[in-house]
Amino acid sequence: MSVDFPFLHRVAIAVVATASFVAGASGEVAAGSTVPILYRIFLDDGGTLTSYGDYARVGQRVVLSLPVASFLPVAEPRTQLVSISAGRIDWTTTERYADAARYAHYAATRGEADYAALSRDVARSLNAIALLDDPVRALNLARVTRQRLVEWSQHSFGYREHDTHQIVSLLDEANSGLSIEVGEPAFELSFVATPPPPPPPPGTAPPQAEPAGNHRRRAHRVCADAGSR
Repeated sequence: MSVDFPFLHRVAIAVVATASFVAGASGEVAAGSTVPILYRIFLDDGGTLTSYGDYARVGQRVVLSLPVASFLPVAEPRTQLVSISAGRIDWTTTERYADAARYAHYAATRGEADYAALSRDVARSLNAIALLDDPVRALNLARVTRQRLVEWSQHSFGYREHDTHQIVSLLDEANSGLSIEVGEPAFELSFVATPPPPPPPPGTAPPQAEPAGNHRRRAHRVCADAGSR
């Protein structure tokens, strides 16, 4: 580019900063786990059921895989498909717990590896933006890179939201400066981050080892009829 805008210097600094957190993420990270999440279904009578993997709401019913192994947790427990009335569920507590469980599972398994891969790609893009002589190509690359960060934040349960927000802010500065250089209106677009979910409500610890008969008895109480068990 013919003019060395101050924002380009800040983008170059971002490249160095990005490289540092990539180095920090380059150690061993947990491989993506294929073991389903254990969810807790909170009932309106104060009881709970454990769902092995995601539950599904179908109309006024909720279908879940109830572990029927001798004890929880085990790697691959035997499960039984049950259907309960959606009206029997405390949805506020159940959904808050599910959000926190998904975030914790992602952070403990794929989160750091996914973020390390993303940051490597973003670092290359930031470096290219700073070095390109063609402002139109630099602007297009900055927009594509920004969009990728936004989409990643939306699909990663808010993982590393603070770091992602900082990089997007730098890209917004680059977009604004490059837009002016190519004769377009200044780039103005706010980044709506996806914050990590709040922790589960007090008293909603993850499912613990307990006899599977307890789960079956609780499911029996809330099933509307014998045919739904």
